[in-house]
Amino acid sequence: MLPIKNNFSIILIGPTYTGKTCIIQKYVHHLDKICLITTATEFFHKTINLDENTKIRLKILDTPSIERYRSILLTSLKFR
Repeated sequence: MLPIKNNFSIILIGPTYTGKTCIIQKYVHHLDKICLITTATEFFHKTINLDENTKIRLKILDTPSIERYRSILLTSLKFR
């Protein structure tokens, strides 16, 4: 098993009803289903083998675009 050399954090931010959650679920889990609106911050992880010697890990943060979750979003931007 290769050690993970790099960790990258990705935060998806955008207007409501634009498909941010669907894009992440399609990429991480290969799901083709109807997505519900995101009401809380969600984390997704994906490990990628770039070549036989390099493995990276993506930490993807899916954010709600609803104004009442603004404080949660601002706190989540500091995630590791």
